[in-house]
Amino acid sequence: MKMMYKRQRNVYRMSDEFYRLSTVTGKKYDIFKTVKILNLRQCIYYTQNGIYPVDIKITETDKGEKCFVFYYDREESKQVYEDWCNTRK
Repeated sequence: MKMMYKRQRNVYRMSDEFYRLSTVTGKKYDIFKTVKILNLRQCIYYTQNGIYPVDIKITETDKGEKCFVFYYDREESKQVYEDWCNTRK
């Protein structure tokens, strides 16, 4: 079966799944299997626990300020997210 990639603003469609090219790793990742995190303290916690972002982007907040958006693999970061929530109580 031949795989067809269609590039559109760094988003690729392959077998009804959407992929984006990572600016960090240079690899393609499924945008629907990631979570976005803007909290820098949370990103540091993830990194300290061995979970690294699959991508990092810069965007603007509602107030027009620029900020980083860290994308993490949803399944890979699930346990660390639960630990993060428990440490915040």
